[in-house]
Amino acid sequence: MSHTQQISNGVGGLPAGTLVAGDRFGRGIAGGAGDMDGDGLNDAIVSAITTNDGLTNGGAIYVLFLYGNDTVREVVRLSQAAGEGFDELPNLTT
Repeated sequence: MSHTQQISNGVGGLPAGTLVAGDRFGRGIAGGAGDMDGDGLNDAIVSAITTNDGLTNGGAIYVLFLYGNDTVREVVRLSQAAGEGFDELPNLTT
């Protein structure tokens, strides 16, 4: 049986304060990532294309490690400001 699980700031296991208004979480890249951590459960990758992470509208990618009920167990944010080497990525805010 198919179901959906809302994941947003403070909902679905994503800690409150992870996002701020205007981050555009899930408005760009979003998708299943397969089992990235080897726990037998699918995980997800979601973008927040206008996150201000040390760079105005620089954006970020969130890797969401999920429980079996599709709520977030752990979140990892990747961004240019955090030093993950995204210097060559285009600005996707348009």
